[in-house]
Amino acid sequence: MGSCAVATAGECGRIESEQPAVYAVPFVEPGPLHLLTYLGIKYAAYAAWCAVGLHWVMAVPPPSAYRAGVFWGLLRLVMGFGFGVAIAEAVTRLNLSGHPEGLTLYLLVYVPIRVFEWGVMLCLFAAAERRGALWCRGAAWVMGGILISCLADVPIFYWIGGFPVGRFWC
Repeated sequence: MGSCAVATAGECGRIESEQPAVYAVPFVEPGPLHLLTYLGIKYAAYAAWCAVGLHWVMAVPPPSAYRAGVFWGLLRLVMGFGFGVAIAEAVTRLNLSGHPEGLTLYLLVYVPIRVFEWGVMLCLFAAAERRGALWCRGAAWVMGGILISCLADVPIFYWIGGFPVGRFWC
């Protein structure tokens, strides 16, 4: 284990001060196992959500939707990596220049990117099925995808003791 994300006197745990009790989250420098676990969580979440979208939005029968979800989930993971690389430097510069940080920066940057990414996935589904998407259900599915993307980030928040800045996958 590394140091604490928020600590005094170099100790993790309860921090003594005149302020109300604050508990520090141990900071863990993510190693290869953490990153592989994170990618596995993201991929599983994306593959499952793509299968849900194929079935619920595009009316693909469940067995076919599950099989196709494996491909679409990988495509979504690669797309997120690509967009993450593209915006990582900008996010890092925003953070270092005194703009909002932590949860605010995370939400201001990654939620709009995810709206775009999941919207692209919906369009790809519609193009692959050669018919127009059911846009009301599709919009709900996109919003669910954004939630899934954010929830799949929770392990990284815990491991690094905060919100990622400049990470390279969405």
